[in-house]
Amino acid sequence: YPLGQEAWSEIRRTGFPKVFNLPNQANDNIETVPNRLPFSYNEYLNNKTNTENAVGLLGGEDNFATKLWWQKAN
Repeated sequence: YPLGQEAWSEIRRTGFPKVFNLPNQANDNIETVPNRLPFSYNEYLNNKTNTENAVGLLGGEDNFATKLWWQKAN
């Protein structure tokens, strides 16, 4: 995988290659592979209303652990 974005997408899509948990992980709620990228500070600053509306549609917090709509079980 020469491109980081491509590798990240493949790991999220297929679950391979296997990514092992880090030793001494401080927070058990942190995923080993981020599910999504949070909105940037500039989005909150320059586009606050739309960004807050989008966060409301996520079904969770604006962080790495929130799963995307296609990752959630129906």
